[in-house]
Amino acid sequence: MQHTIAVFREKRNKLLELFNNRPILLARKKRKKRQFWIRPGRMPLWWENLKNNIAVIEEWQENFRMSQPIFKKLCEELRPYLTKKETNMRKPLDVETQIAITLYYLADEGRYRKVANAFGIARCTVSRTVEELVSGYLRFHGFPQCIGAVDGTHSNGLGLFTTPRIFANSSLSKKMCENIIPSCPKMIVEGEDAVPVCILGDPAYPLLPYVMKEFPAGGSNISEQFFGYRLSSARMTIECAFGQLKGRFGSLRRPMDIKLIHSCFVLHNICELNKEQVHDGLIQTAITSERQHQPPCAANRCTTGNNEAAGKKVRDIYVKYFD
Repeated sequence: MQHTIAVFREKRNKLLELFNNRPILLARKKRKKRQFWIRPGRMPLWWENLKNNIAVIEEWQENFRMSQPIFKKLCEELRPYLTKKETNMRKPLDVETQIAITLYYLADEGRYRKVANAFGIARCTVSRTVEELVSGYLRFHGFPQCIGAVDGTHSNGLGLFTTPRIFANSSLSKKMCENIIPSCPKMIVEGEDAVPVCILGDPAYPLLPYVMKEFPAGGSNISEQFFGYRLSSARMTIECAFGQLKGRFGSLRRPMDIKLIHSCFVLHNICELNKEQVHDGLIQTAITSERQHQPPCAANRCTTGNNEAAGKKVRDIYVKYFD
């Protein structure tokens, strides 16, 4: 009996040791040795011709969503963060190529194989270049008192938080609520209270003094419905903004890491500040796709306290203004 127990304990201890070391064994199994930095047989001739101004100049806008001068400006801004040391093992990718790889990846559907073939490099090099460049980026219509519009755009695989709840927990909402962003009240209807600056939201957002939205069911009378029409017309700017963003960087239509999404916003703003245009066809395709794939509007469950009553009062003043 004692011998049987001893054998059992020995087997049990071996099993425990095996399971305790299982993550290490799996990690060793999954780890693949890098075979190539520049994969044999792939020639980056297209990119070299583009850099040397041999290719058609319009290809910059088509492939990188920005003109060559803005591309060069971006390279100079990020050069301190992306320049790598040359080793005896291999010559590193230059800054221009790193940025070109990332922009080419973001501009389309985000396929590593396609980018690798275009630049004559291995897929793992594309993946790592994109991730490193993201870190470089991270370091570096007639509606009175309206200062903007707020909305959300859907991206696969980023959790189940609703857009209104994200806004309620945002620094923007907190700063407006605590008057860190000045409310700058202004009288828009004679005899009525002054209204603060506000942003425009869709029906899912909470009604607050600084967040205006339509009446339930679009309004119960002509005046309320006309207010909704004016609000919706002004809010079109945010829909167009997301259309431009996703039209410029088609990779946003696929599941992406949050840092990559942030990078797309930064790059998009750089392009907008420098008046880089997006093709109208790309914008329209993005807006149509957005409408088709956006999840249904969730009911607002954010706690607003007494602010909702104050929001209704402000909204009633707007109704009188537009009436």
